[in-house]
Amino acid sequence: MMLESDNGSATEKEGDPELKTAIGCDHTGFELKPAIIEHLKERRKTALDKGAFSHERADYPVYAKKVAGAVVS
Repeated sequence: MMLESDNGSATEKEGDPELKTAIGCDHTGFELKPAIIEHLKERRKTALDKGAFSHERADYPVYAKKVAGAVVS
């Protein structure tokens, strides 16, 4: 299966190990994040974990910025 980007210019094959997904969350999403990472790994995707790394209170914009930075790099 081919996947098309929003602008229609780039395609990736499903299961392509080169496809990377940056994920991040604040403290409220911390418990769900490992399940998402495992889901991606089962589909041969690389998960770039940008935080949070604990249940300690955190503001999501900090992690959103890190995810956005990974996407543009």
